[in-house]
Amino acid sequence: LSEMLSVNFGKVATCRALRIAIDIPSGVNADTGTGDDAFTAHHTLCIHAPKLGSLLHNGKQKSGTLHLIPIGIPCSYDLAENPIIWMDESCHETPMRLPSAHKGMYGRVLVIGGSTGYLGSVAMASRAALRAGAGFVNLLSRKTLEPFYCSNPAEIMFIPIPTNEQNYLPDSAQLLPILNKADSILIGPGLGLDAFAKQLLEIVLQNTSVPTIVDADALRLIAVNAKLRKHLKNRNILLTPHYAEFCALAGAEMPELLNNIPQCLTKFVAKYKAQVLLKGDSTLYQDATRMYLNTSGNDGLATGGSGDVLGGIIASFTAQGMELGKAAINATYLMGKTAEQLAQKRATPSILPTDIIENLFVKGG
Repeated sequence: LSEMLSVNFGKVATCRALRIAIDIPSGVNADTGTGDDAFTAHHTLCIHAPKLGSLLHNGKQKSGTLHLIPIGIPCSYDLAENPIIWMDESCHETPMRLPSAHKGMYGRVLVIGGSTGYLGSVAMASRAALRAGAGFVNLLSRKTLEPFYCSNPAEIMFIPIPTNEQNYLPDSAQLLPILNKADSILIGPGLGLDAFAKQLLEIVLQNTSVPTIVDADALRLIAVNAKLRKHLKNRNILLTPHYAEFCALAGAEMPELLNNIPQCLTKFVAKYKAQVLLKGDSTLYQDATRMYLNTSGNDGLATGGSGDVLGGIIASFTAQGMELGKAAINATYLMGKTAEQLAQKRATPSILPTDIIENLFVKGG
């Protein structure tokens, strides 16, 4: 039967007729989005609410444009039976802004990273934090890179990483006053994977209580240093892996993840009591009590540096007072919508992470 269906659906996908699915395309798993041989629709008429499978993996591509068809089910049913919150404009939030505000009210972001050959990532993250409304942004990086970072936008304030004179590794005593001034921290973009980077990450994880976004190289260091995983349960820590980074953290194979993304994420969060933003064409946030799903965006974000920009926006939102989970999913939604707006003016392959920064539209509350 499955072979017969795949042949028929293959023929249907090549015909010129308008293809419409009811509720979810036939052959798409409603929980996971898997179904390579499923019916491919131009439009899917979702009864009451979209099924998770239409928002994930292959199911997102197979479903085409989604249209919600209300049938009288009360909203209270969603709250009781569906713990996944799908982000759209009606629930999108950004930090509140006041006409009488001053820079001290919008927080100090500390962006930590950068190493030889990987200079741009932390610079883009810092610029994104500024564009998203942070009052101050400090860029903490290796002293040898100071000339590069000091040539970046004047609003970014560079701080060299203080080192111990004996071993030239990051010095905890000198770092603590810098960390204590921050309202949020982003660590990882271009950080490196050497002993210097590892010690710097350890110091940050052990000594911060403010919202701390852990990304890129910082995730890779945690994946290969089991002792660092004890910090993942801290309520101020947010992990922001893409699929490959998540597989390294979870010890999973990519096919295993793609076969059931929600289940793999739930198992990891339960094991480490972590807060995770799993980045993909559909992005999931999960902690012990909530799961958010964002589907905004396009392939214009499939360019190196997009994750760094997202990390900067999240750090900016948390520095301005947003709760960590809401900051993460709302920053993801905002970045995706910005990419969609840019696609109206230029082809998606030409969209750069710096274009996202310069066109970011934060509505302010």
